[in-house]
Amino acid sequence: MPEDVSAPGEIHALLGRGTAYAGKLTFEGRVRIDGTFDGEIFSSGTLIVGDSAQVKGEIDVGTLIVLGGHLEGRIHARELVELHAPGKVVGDIVTPQIFIDRGVVFEGKCTMGDELGSAPETHELHSEERLLDDLESAATLTEADVTADADVMDVVGAPPARSTPPEGATELEDEAILEDEPTEPGVV
Repeated sequence: MPEDVSAPGEIHALLGRGTAYAGKLTFEGRVRIDGTFDGEIFSSGTLIVGDSAQVKGEIDVGTLIVLGGHLEGRIHARELVELHAPGKVVGDIVTPQIFIDRGVVFEGKCTMGDELGSAPETHELHSEERLLDDLESAATLTEADVTADADVMDVVGAPPARSTPPEGATELEDEAILEDEPTEPGVV
């Protein structure tokens, strides 16, 4: 499938095998990297990362197609990201659509927006916000909440609370057990 991906469009520029570039790249149309690139890439067009490519940096393009190689950095693609084996991508991806082929290694987070050019929609809370929400929830528990939780526990199979003394126990023994008071042997 990787051969079919690059065939339909004309390649406007190529950073070939054995070529290294560091800096900022802006382009129109389609650009393919098969060499080493370190820096920033900005375009509304299509960036193709070939099987021998080593790309590191910030990428903001219309479409990103990884045919192999290694890509590391923050990625924003306004239309589509395609990751094909044996590619490896390390970093966070923001895109409305993504395709990940079997055999691709992807280490990072993917956030998908609903519309092109829209702000990314993420449903994760930062750990600090999550902790704050948990603390606020715990601080506002009422007796009704605790009772409701106990009823739920009874339903899901927790042992029921004992409402009668164990068989053979006297009322005083039961109170001592429930109140956790020390009792002397032989004293009832």
